[in-house]
Amino acid sequence: MIGLAYILFFVVYGYLSIKVVKYAANLAIDLDRNPKPWALLAGFVMYNLVFWDLIPVYATHAYYCAKLSGLTVYKTPEEWKAENPGVADYRSSKKSPQSIANPDVYTFHLNQRFDQIVKYEKLPLFHWVLYSRLVDRKTGEKLVEERDVTLRMQNFVVSGGC
Repeated sequence: MIGLAYILFFVVYGYLSIKVVKYAANLAIDLDRNPKPWALLAGFVMYNLVFWDLIPVYATHAYYCAKLSGLTVYKTPEEWKAENPGVADYRSSKKSPQSIANPDVYTFHLNQRFDQIVKYEKLPLFHWVLYSRLVDRKTGEKLVEERDVTLRMQNFVVSGGC
């Protein structure tokens, strides 16, 4: 049902947008001006009434992805094995978090030696950074860190959020 409401809204809005652009072009002709810039400006204004946040959100997303995202390897497995000889196989599957420091930081105990710490950090304009670190529990040393930037936009009409 909400889909029909969206379709109806955009059909009416599209019709009004076309009328506004035609009116702006005709007004420019009546004032002996070039109608193209007037029509383009009217179209741009009508577009931005609904999608005003689209350009800044995508621009900041591209910026944050270029600046923050990535993978940093502080120590390769070979280097770690050379420094810690005789330690058993350290690979294991993730389980549910065994300790939660706060709602945005989760610690997964992978085995007796390694923890995976997952942390979420809020950025402006619906952006979040997910930090995932592999930490040696005995020494507290970071071995690998992955950073991922995501968008979390909510549709307040459908989800009813505040």
